[in-house]
Amino acid sequence: MPHFVDDFVDDLERELANARRDAAAYVDRAEALAALHSHAVDLSARLQRPLSADDLFRHAKDENERAQLQALTDRVTRITRDGSGLSPAHGPGGRLDTGAEL
Repeated sequence: MPHFVDDFVDDLERELANARRDAAAYVDRAEALAALHSHAVDLSARLQRPLSADDLFRHAKDENERAQLQALTDRVTRITRDGSGLSPAHGPGGRLDTGAEL
């Protein structure tokens, strides 16, 4: 079967690759959200009170755990190709507004 440069099949292949990349990014974000949720639920139970985002970082056991939490928030707030993908909870620079100084 002959192949023509930049034909409809090429367009479909590009769109499919973009869709798969976007889907992978959403799955990664959902997994990071689930990990943060689990950590927050455990911390809330331990403190026996509602949490703020700052609590998550303030009550980290050590610098390693704080770095892991920051890596999760970075995954949650990663900007999509077109610059959308940030929720109102996100502060400047696309980072989750934790109020914590790292």
